[in-house]
Amino acid sequence: MNAEVGRPQLTSRDSQAHRYNSPRRPGDDRLREVLSGMAIEHQDRVRGVAANALRFEDRHLADDIAQDVWLAAWRYLLRGNDVPSRPGSFLSAMVRNQVRRHYNLARTRRECATDPANIALDRLCAELEAIA
Repeated sequence: MNAEVGRPQLTSRDSQAHRYNSPRRPGDDRLREVLSGMAIEHQDRVRGVAANALRFEDRHLADDIAQDVWLAAWRYLLRGNDVPSRPGSFLSAMVRNQVRRHYNLARTRRECATDPANIALDRLCAELEAIA
């Protein structure tokens, strides 16, 4: 027992677990039940919309997109927003936005990786070496 505060002394394992667990707020249990109900009812729909919205070669990302959507839905509820009246439509819109975000980020990463100035410079150097 920690004599100063009257609490049991935490071991290193306990303190490590405590560090990763966020404090529970009074309404979190109700929100967890709401999200669990939404997940039970709409998990197939979320994954299906993700699979249909993705390109054929990216269908393996459907589970990742669905997981991101459930995380975003949890954050949406934690911010104090009301539970949507039509959760299926709400989740489908979130899936489409997440897929759009995925492709926008992929395009940005691709553009950063292939800087046209570097490609042109490499091509010019190769041509000059061929001439010399």
